[in-house]
Amino acid sequence: MSINDDFKSAFKGALFDSQKWTYEVLPTGCVPIDLAIVAGGFGEGRTGEIFGDWSSGKTLILYQWLIETQKRGGKTFLFESEGGFHSDWFVALGGIFGTGTDADLLVFPKLKSVEDFFAGCDTIIKVIESTGFDAPVAIGWDSLAATGTKLLDKKGLEGSHAARRALLISEGVTRLSAQIEGTRIAVVNTNQTKVQMGAKDYDETHTPGGRAWPYMCSVRLEVQFDGGPAGSKILDEDGEMIGRSIRGVVVKNKLGPPFGKFKFPVYTIAGVKHPIFEGVRTRVGIDCEEALLEWYLGNKKASFGDDNEHRFMKVAGAGYITLNEDVFGKVKKFRKKDWLKTLEAYPMLLDPKGLVAE
Repeated sequence: MSINDDFKSAFKGALFDSQKWTYEVLPTGCVPIDLAIVAGGFGEGRTGEIFGDWSSGKTLILYQWLIETQKRGGKTFLFESEGGFHSDWFVALGGIFGTGTDADLLVFPKLKSVEDFFAGCDTIIKVIESTGFDAPVAIGWDSLAATGTKLLDKKGLEGSHAARRALLISEGVTRLSAQIEGTRIAVVNTNQTKVQMGAKDYDETHTPGGRAWPYMCSVRLEVQFDGGPAGSKILDEDGEMIGRSIRGVVVKNKLGPPFGKFKFPVYTIAGVKHPIFEGVRTRVGIDCEEALLEWYLGNKKASFGDDNEHRFMKVAGAGYITLNEDVFGKVKKFRKKDWLKTLEAYPMLLDPKGLVAE
């Protein structure tokens, strides 16, 4: 017997083997975000958070993550305390709701207290365990900042609720993290960025709810306007706003190196002429294909020069883009407007993680 076998025997089943720590991930569906996380999405058996500026796409990323879990045959739940869920919008994004099947998103509207959220998670976990459900489970909370406590619901604005809510979240997320560890359940919340009371600098911000949730999270995404509220606007040919450009960073990551950056466009109007892809009409939500192209063009690992035959995309003269012939064989140059056709011709481009040389 080895010394490790002696320790395993002494600790009576404590986890020492590396295989015990493997995990699966639930992608967001937006490749640049999943690549920034490195692992490819939010980890099963873990908690995550999406926070940032107002109207910067936090809820949209959460919905996209829930929808991707549905596509993989998983079960999805949404705890809604902002009163902003609209089933038609969720379905327009590609989600399943109101069909009367097990694939439907189950929504808990009018969530009033953090106690109710953790009690709801506890019930979900018990049902999953009792039924032996073996597909991924995604639980979304929109949002932590908009959820009060039972004391607030009962007594109104009397007393100090910020400290009480922080304490409840600390106790709840500590227990929740232990409950979902080793399961196929992932929990992700959204949160707002707020300016510190009395701060001299506008950059002195925090996320409400205390530090416990950020501390326990495996992945935290911060999203912002790309260029500020005005500079991030996406306009159509008539100058009307049809979307917004968003950027973000993985500020905490236990699934890989932190501080990976991402950028993606959000379109709020469907059916108008796409500003980049000629002959294509916009769809609502995150434009994952456009985001992927921008990632390729802006990522140093993707763009190649004469000194690196393993990288595969670069901007050529007259606005053309060319792929590396050593990777793809003899290929034609293309423009941004032809990107969708290029993806159809070279579907391996949808898996940049398998193409980019480390």
